Amino acid sequence: MRLIKSILSISIGLSLSSTLLAYEEPTVDSSPAKQSLIELFNNYSPCCVRVRCTKEGKPCFLSGFFVSPDGYILTAVTHGSDFYVETAMGQITTAQKIGEDEILSICLLKANLSKEQTVPCFSLMRSVPPVKIGESIVSLSCKLGQAVAPQKGYVTDMCDRCLGHEFPITYVRSTLPIESGDSGGAVLNRQGNLYGMLLHAIEGTRETFYIPQWALERIYQNLLILGHVPHGYAGMHVETCWDKQQHQVCLRIVSIDAGSPGEQYKFKVGDILTHLNGVELYTLEDLKNYLFLAADQGVLWFTVIRGNKTLQLPLKMRKHK
Repeated sequence: MRLIKSILSISIGLSLSSTLLAYEEPTVDSSPAKQSLIELFNNYSPCCVRVRCTKEGKPCFLSGFFVSPDGYILTAVTHGSDFYVETAMGQITTAQKIGEDEILSICLLKANLSKEQTVPCFSLMRSVPPVKIGESIVSLSCKLGQAVAPQKGYVTDMCDRCLGHEFPITYVRSTLPIESGDSGGAVLNRQGNLYGMLLHAIEGTRETFYIPQWALERIYQNLLILGHVPHGYAGMHVETCWDKQQHQVCLRIVSIDAGSPGEQYKFKVGDILTHLNGVELYTLEDLKNYLFLAADQGVLWFTVIRGNKTLQLPLKMRKHK
């Protein structure tokens, strides 16, 4: 998680709306004390919504939550239409799709509120403590398309793949149950900090994952401004290997796609990647998360060990197809 702290400071050239920056959260949200399940539900369920849409000609029910006081909502669906949202207070309104990302299965909606109306929301801008394995967490979601309700679970792992499924970034694995309607629900720690958003379960397993808060911040900004999330393509396939010379685990390039940016910028099979823009790379997850956050940046600089030489190589990623 040391890398996450460093890369969160990267500017991605986008800005939030002034309404979000001006919003003041309830004082209870900044309290360090742990809250009971009842307190968490009472304090934060007003930030959550039930989402209904049409997908492939059939009705679809999901969860979602407000991320700005003027009615922007994050939820977990793509290729949906005819959106309606229902707040925890029972207000039903239509919603407009602002943008979506097929790779992450995330959609940004804008509820059609009255001109002066504001809603309680979660802040994606606030700093949250690092996630710890074994930590108690809570989700607020609309299981089976019903009203918002709490569920509790525990963090069990942070990983970028599972059973042959490779994720675009590091997801957090947990014991939170995910069934029909839960996808898009908010995940909180026991202090009421937003930790992430529930995703779909891995098909054929009972493994459930949520996308972490640090990634949601960039996703929201990209969907709000661009209508999509840029994903970079480097064309370099990297694995964790044992470096006999350095006597430590390292990240080694095992193959490079023909015609890819990796080939264009003179990377070679066998190169060991040690740093990216001056930040040390410890794991594949570090590399993948950094590339995700820097996908819409310009030239990236890698520190590379090639034989007995240490090189500084530039790389400009191409748009992911």
